Amino acid sequence: MMNIGALTAAIAGASAARARTEVLDAFRVHEATSVARACLLADLDLAGGAARLDGLLRAGVIRAVDRQGRTIEAHGERSSTDRFYLDEGALITQRTSSPKRQALQVALVLLLVVALILAGGVVFRLR
Repeated sequence: MMNIGALTAAIAGASAARARTEVLDAFRVHEATSVARACLLADLDLAGGAARLDGLLRAGVIRAVDRQGRTIEAHGERSSTDRFYLDEGALITQRTSSPKRQALQVALVLLLVVALILAGGVVFRLR
């Protein structure tokens, strides 16, 4: 039986992944995938706005551009005239090389193996 803490963590993880996907999709739908196509946050219609971008900004997946079209650091305070774009190359690099992601994949495989062993034990006992 899964405990409440594990269930809560799983739900929180799924919610965070969905929120990240929604942010990335908003940039793609608005074609904000280069410096020339960067757009204002207000144009993206993101529920939660700038707060949802912080992790992606720190990771370099979302990049900020000032009025002159120069890439800038946009951690913390932002100007209402700053524009943002999704760096697809950085996203691919992060997705394929993230140690956290690799550790999560290993943990999920191990969890699946343990679940299968436990399920087999329950079936064996019922016989």
